[in-house]
Amino acid sequence: MADTPTPPASPSPSPAGGDGQPRQRPVPMMVKAQYVKDLSFENPRAPNPLPAGVQPTMKVEIDLSTTPKGGDDHEVVLSLTVTATHQGETLFIVEVHYAGLIAISGLPDNLRDTLLWIEGGRLLFPFARAVIANATRDGGLPPVLLAPVDFMALYQQKTGRSPFPQVQQQAAPTGTPAGTA
Repeated sequence: MADTPTPPASPSPSPAGGDGQPRQRPVPMMVKAQYVKDLSFENPRAPNPLPAGVQPTMKVEIDLSTTPKGGDDHEVVLSLTVTATHQGETLFIVEVHYAGLIAISGLPDNLRDTLLWIEGGRLLFPFARAVIANATRDGGLPPVLLAPVDFMALYQQKTGRSPFPQVQQQAAPTGTPAGTA
């Protein structure tokens, strides 16, 4: 008879951990699928895309959208566009819409949408970044390696509000400011 591994015991459903502190339950968020939804690469100067010794000006545009797909499923689409120019001439443009089907449950709508925007973008970005790097490399250019993105800051910029206002309220100082009396 072959030995079969026994699954580890699941954690106790008790609300307090061993130290008496309340235990936070993990948010059930799962990426069910991820895929390139749209990809465009324009290389108008091929087969000589970059003039010798030229360092192009790069413009990077980032956007993210979420769409409910039924039940707990949501499609998160990360859109990245990189445009390289030199002295007003477009050297190349690469654009990818990289998507993920993400299931998330057990959260109020406003928190769910915030989490999809921030964490969905964070989870999809490395894959979209690789698509951009491969497309530029395959187009005869040096690969474009995008810097990491702070999706929380982008969320704040896009919505004009803190993603977690209750944290901001708790951190606000109270009482009389120092130096005034």
